[in-house]
Amino acid sequence: LIVAAASLVGSSGGMFSVTGTFPLVCPPRREVKVTVCYTAALEGAQRDTLVWDVGCGRTFRQPLQGRTPLPELTIADADFGEVFVGDSVCRELAIVNTGTEPVTVTEVQLADAVFRAFAPTLPSLLAPGDTLRIRVCFTPGDTGSVLATMTIVNDKQLDVRARLTGRGIRAILVAKSL
Repeated sequence: LIVAAASLVGSSGGMFSVTGTFPLVCPPRREVKVTVCYTAALEGAQRDTLVWDVGCGRTFRQPLQGRTPLPELTIADADFGEVFVGDSVCRELAIVNTGTEPVTVTEVQLADAVFRAFAPTLPSLLAPGDTLRIRVCFTPGDTGSVLATMTIVNDKQLDVRARLTGRGIRAILVAKSL
């Protein structure tokens, strides 16, 4: 078999390359090696097609796929609503690995003391699709609206933040004379 040339015809934007000296001569029951390289420029999966020209108008098409790991964590914002001063309301929040590679959550940071986070033992490794549930409590010390940011620190340096809101209120006592 004589391979006159090999070329890439897909739309990978140059992420795949093929090297070899053509024409290649492959004796019966033998093999020849060609190097196909994938240079990751974008996250996610990329596809291309390697076309082998074996002469006389005959071609053999070989699909190629390269995958660049995509680290990603998500967490939703949380509104704790109106809470009496001194009382607490807690919510369970989910940190989800929506990417394609494992991510280790190393710390949960909160700058405002009226919110407290209770996480399982950290660090915690999240495989793709895994969820880490943390309990967040809001305990207002005074009346008024509070806005805080919770930061999820991780080994991939992803910027993962949740906006936490709540409003401290006081009970109104009305005295009625009988």
